[in-house]
This record gives sequence, structure tokens and C-alpha cells, in this order.
Amino acid sequence: MEMESAALFMRMLGALLLVLGAIFTAAWCMKRFGVTVTGRRQGGRIELIETRALGPKRHLHLVRCCGGLFLIGSGGDGLSLLSTIREPQGSDFEKLLSEAEEAAEQG
Repeated sequence: MEMESAALFMRMLGALLLVLGAIFTAAWCMKRFGVTVTGRRQGGRIELIETRALGPKRHLHLVRCCGGLFLIGSGGDGLSLLSTIREPQGSDFEKLLSEAEEAAEQG
């Protein structure tokens, strides 16, 4: 009887470890590949367009609010408005984003 209890306990422990491993793996993949879960409301005024990681605890966020685009930097010391963008146009926008990334990396 005790052998059956030990075997059942080991099966339960193995299943628990498997489920916990799957949860941690999914969380790691979401963080690694930049997948976020947001509770967006339809018709909201603030929209997160894109986020790029520059390093540990350093990110660039492109946010649309009230018809304008804002480039916001976040780091260990808080948030900073880096630029206000009126009319993004193709490669001009990509150039602005790369310049902002370089500026954030330098300072």
C-alpha cells in the first residue's frame, strides 16, 4: 500500500513540475520575444504603437495620443519624453527612431 502512495505522490509531483515548467517557459518566451498582454479598451485615447528594448530596464515606447505621436524613453530613473512626432513618413520615421535609439544608448 505504501509503494502505491509513493508512486502516486511521485506522479503528482512530476505533473506539477511539468505544468510549472510550461508556465515559466511561456512567460520567458513572452518576455524574450516582446509579446505583451494588454487590456486595451476600444475607443481609448492612448495607443502603444511599438516598444523596443535597448538594454536591461531601458526601452523606447512609441505612443499615439490625441492625434500625436510621442517617443518616450523609460529606464531605471523613470520616463522621459524624447520627441513629439507630427507626421511620420516612411523612412523619415525609421531614421528618427534609429537616432533616438542611438541617443538613448549614449546618454
